[in-house]
Amino acid sequence: MGRTILCKKCQSTFNESVLANRENPNICPVCGESLIDDDSFGEPPKETTKWYYYKEGGGTLTDTLYNRSPLYTFDATDVEDAKRQLKEVLPNSPLVKEKTKWYYYKGLTETLDDMLYDDFTPLYTFDATDVEDAKRQLKEVLPNSPLVNDNSPDIVRCPRCRSTQIQMVPRKFSLLTGFATNKIDRMCVRCQKRF
Repeated sequence: MGRTILCKKCQSTFNESVLANRENPNICPVCGESLIDDDSFGEPPKETTKWYYYKEGGGTLTDTLYNRSPLYTFDATDVEDAKRQLKEVLPNSPLVKEKTKWYYYKGLTETLDDMLYDDFTPLYTFDATDVEDAKRQLKEVLPNSPLVNDNSPDIVRCPRCRSTQIQMVPRKFSLLTGFATNKIDRMCVRCQKRF
């Protein structure tokens, strides 16, 4: 003997073996309503996987458990869901910070700004989370920029354009200074400034 099926709309009960002999066993013979629960045949629930957040190296979100202990563990369906959960726990993490555009202007002074001005055209545009990330990207593109250069004392730079391309040239001779001078000057290859 089969099980008893209840119609949700008209509350009629039917034997499963009687409904199996009908042309369409999934429709109620009294009211014509479907006997199958729509929510039971909906989308199957997505499988959740464990995501692990490691703090080393600026933060790493991965689904692989390494031999070191993670800072946080999340049950999420995909990486975006894990990032959403991470943002609730650690809002200042570099993984969940929104990237903004940073613009590098070169004019009288070199600036790195997050505002786009109408009267200036930026030389470079970067997508970065903060100014340090933008400076790191600028250093990859333009390593001689004074914004990112470390002014170490052992590197000789041009005082006008800050270039490191320096050439040693002999000093000019004249009747007043004499012909026997052996002094040399430094000259910038880019802007031809002698110093």
